[in-house]
Amino acid sequence: MSLPAAAASLLMGPLARRLYGAALVAAAVCLAYLAVSLVHFRYFEVRVVLYAGLFDALLAAGLVGIGLAALARLRATPFLGLVGVEPALAWTAGLLASLFFVVLIPTVVDRSLSIYLLEKLDQRGGAIAADRLETIFVDEYLPEHHVVGVRLTEQLNSGTIRLENGCVRLTSQGKRAVWFAQTFRGAFLPRHRRILGDVTAAMTHPVGQVDPGSLPDYGCKGS
Repeated sequence: MSLPAAAASLLMGPLARRLYGAALVAAAVCLAYLAVSLVHFRYFEVRVVLYAGLFDALLAAGLVGIGLAALARLRATPFLGLVGVEPALAWTAGLLASLFFVVLIPTVVDRSLSIYLLEKLDQRGGAIAADRLETIFVDEYLPEHHVVGVRLTEQLNSGTIRLENGCVRLTSQGKRAVWFAQTFRGAFLPRHRRILGDVTAAMTHPVGQVDPGSLPDYGCKGS
């Protein structure tokens, strides 16, 4: 058999049909997620973007899984050329791709300070004086992105804080989150990180570098 004929036979053979079938199943899960997410984010209440995205991905995958199971029961021959656990593996690949998208795109775009910096540069004609950036972040970023309200809502729904009479209190779950974050920073974040012209380990322990005695008293009254 000639090389072109062998290549054509491979492309049209059972393996190729199974690969096409697996790709269709995975694509169906991903497209279903995009449709569900579009409807959810446009027409329904969302409290935490990450949690909502994860819910949408699982819901879409579940709907596609039910559809695939129903179609498979109606067919005597293997569905889309897939046999054994191959439909489940293709379905899992689609779900993992959807979850990856949730974490990488909407969650990052929603909270990325780097993207905000690029948006501000574009808004101001493509250039901003470097010594004015901190002022922009304080005076414009915080109110424009509702940073305090968004973060409080996220943490309330995560169970890491609670609100009592106008006081934000850390919960036991919040203390565990703090311990994990500080441990991870100290153990796994780079200790020789270049920040503009300096090489520093400051980002391994960013909180606590200032003497608490020099800071304003933010404590709750009566606590």
